[in-house]
Amino acid sequence: PLELLRQWMQYSFWYDLKKQTQKFVKDAQLVACMGHPGGGRTTISPRTLHCFHVLNMTFPAEAQIKRIFGSLINSHLTSFDEEIKPVGDLLTSATYEIYTRLVAELLPTPDKPHYTFNLRDISRVFQGVLQAQRAFYDTRDSLIRLWVHECCRVFCDRLTTQTDSELFMGVLNEKLTSAFSVPLKSLFKEGQVTQFGDFLRTVADDKVPPYEELADFGKLKSFCEEKLDDYNMEPGMQRMELVLFTDAVAHVCRIKRIICLPRGNALLVGVGGSGRQSLTRLASYISEYKVFTIEVVRGYKSELFREDLKKLYEMTGVNGQDTVFLFNDTQVIDNSFLEDINGMLTSGEVPGLYAPDEMSNLRESVRADVKAAGLPELADTMWSFFIEKVRSHMHIVLCMSPIGENFRNYVRMFPALVSCTTIDWFSDWPADALKEVAAKFLEEVRIGDDQVDNVSSVFAQAQTSVLVESKSMLARLGRPNYVTPTNYLELVKGYCKLLGEKRKSVGEQASKLKNGLQKLSDTAAQVGEMSVELEQKKKVVAKAQTECEEMLVVIVQEKRVVDEQQKQVNIESEKISKDEIECKAIADEAQADLDKALPALEAAQKALELLNKKDMAEVKAYAKPPPAVQMVLEGVMILRKSDPTWAEAKKQLGDPNFLLQLVTFDKDGLTDNVLNKVSKYTKMAAFDPEEVGQVSRAAKSLCMWVRAMEVYGRIAKDVAPKRAKLNNAMKTLKVKQDQLATAQAKVKEISDRVLALRERYTDSVNSKEA
Repeated sequence: PLELLRQWMQYSFWYDLKKQTQKFVKDAQLVACMGHPGGGRTTISPRTLHCFHVLNMTFPAEAQIKRIFGSLINSHLTSFDEEIKPVGDLLTSATYEIYTRLVAELLPTPDKPHYTFNLRDISRVFQGVLQAQRAFYDTRDSLIRLWVHECCRVFCDRLTTQTDSELFMGVLNEKLTSAFSVPLKSLFKEGQVTQFGDFLRTVADDKVPPYEELADFGKLKSFCEEKLDDYNMEPGMQRMELVLFTDAVAHVCRIKRIICLPRGNALLVGVGGSGRQSLTRLASYISEYKVFTIEVVRGYKSELFREDLKKLYEMTGVNGQDTVFLFNDTQVIDNSFLEDINGMLTSGEVPGLYAPDEMSNLRESVRADVKAAGLPELADTMWSFFIEKVRSHMHIVLCMSPIGENFRNYVRMFPALVSCTTIDWFSDWPADALKEVAAKFLEEVRIGDDQVDNVSSVFAQAQTSVLVESKSMLARLGRPNYVTPTNYLELVKGYCKLLGEKRKSVGEQASKLKNGLQKLSDTAAQVGEMSVELEQKKKVVAKAQTECEEMLVVIVQEKRVVDEQQKQVNIESEKISKDEIECKAIADEAQADLDKALPALEAAQKALELLNKKDMAEVKAYAKPPPAVQMVLEGVMILRKSDPTWAEAKKQLGDPNFLLQLVTFDKDGLTDNVLNKVSKYTKMAAFDPEEVGQVSRAAKSLCMWVRAMEVYGRIAKDVAPKRAKLNNAMKTLKVKQDQLATAQAKVKEISDRVLALRERYTDSVNSKEA
């Protein structure tokens, strides 16, 4: 790339490799920036360098630095007590002297590439000190303790070895003694720097929470554990099983401090399993920030990464959501990811992230805010406002591992990863933390309280001894052996799993042994009980044997009686069956004779049903009826046992129920005298329904009824003896059937008794055999 730039600066064109033509780039100038060579940064070729007008930006003089930061701190302390105001200049001088000592003595090396310090580090110290509020810092020592804490957070948290940390603490103690006449041990208990934070005290929404010393570690740990429980209860959150030992709580406070500062970004360096991401999520939850991460899937490339960055910019720049962008070095699929993050750290922009139309939409999203701020509504102004809004709401937290060469290469290629972030180095877990973590897991497997401490001490000793031997091997052979917290957690979890399996296996065997012994004991007791029961059963069996023999004799006798009565019943049943056949034959013969008269009777009944009061009124209306009508009505009167005259007939025709009486006429009650009188009419040739019908329709129906009654009456007289014979036979049959039913009931009674005796006999036999 540098040679391509040199070619353009010297000749103003590039060659198109496809068309073999020159491409001129006119009306453009190049401004480039670079750091001083050294510390992993190489020089550029003289051929390229001679094309630039070089300006060397030298480091500011000591007086300038002290004036800049001294003005800031003294201006902030003007409202504090008189005892505290003179401390401002002393803090400025002490900070600068510590900075120069560290720059001179802690130089970057291949295994410590992040040991680079600049003015941003000094500004971060004062950025923390400027959070002090007069109401909470009313003594000189309280402000000095805050300054010590900020120096530790900015300078000491990045140191990788115990030797470097001791060097820094020595320099810090030296400056405390020389500048403030206060040694470190007199400021803090046992010389251990306490944590500072702004999250333990609850204040009104319109007030800024105080950045104060958190001296009560028990209260601080309880607060973090409560927040962890609240986080795990949040819907949609992946549960985190964390053990908040002393170092873990300290890292939470450090991360919380960084992301709550304006444009605060963090670089967390530690091996896998050290809790970088989990503690970041907890700190973000305490700060009420949203955590944004990318999800690396198959085929995830730079295009998809930039689409995720667009979502992040929309959350922070458009929605104004305070967001922590959590990025892990295992997600670096392409170095272009870190190149984009490097740009976000330095300027807040990612070159070429948005198309022109997308940039226009983003400008419109902040137009109202730009107008409210009193700024001109120009395209560049609105875009700059959008980027500043993004930087104020976005906090980048990078999680890197020092294992291998990747971390060194990333720091060398992308210097903003160090210069624009606050570094927090995750050191090896101390022995107390290892014991506390092991004890947390051992509580779940429910071993004795007296054993938890011993077992957890063994785990901690195993881990620390391996760490010591690994350092020894590295010093002697130059071969590193990485022992991570993940290995320790696998060791503890493996022990808990094996303990559970062994407990289950031994428990099952003990349960089987216990069950076997119990069964043997139960069997012995049951054998004794059965011996007693056997003697009692023998007596019962002997008694049952006698009862069975007696019962068998009774059953045989009863069975003999049942068989004899059953024979008699069968004989009677055969006789009754024959009588039933004879009765049925008589009934069928009588019914056949009656069936001969039924058609004429049914026809007469239908004819009567067709008549109505109007038809009767028509007949009644005759002053002197026609001979045929008068003849028919005389026949009707004879059947009704009335005077066979027209006057009587006319009288009865006036009865509303006349037709109903004909329909319901008692045809079985006709006597021989009535039938003989009617037969004189029915034998007449004129007494024909068809001829009568020519005179009167109603008379025709009455004529048919008279003839039908006469036919039915004569047939009924012939059938009457047969009916009498049938009735007598049915009465006799009924008597025999009743006698048969009585006999069958008696047989059933005796049979049931025999069956009951058999069941008792069977039960007695079964009881005896049992």
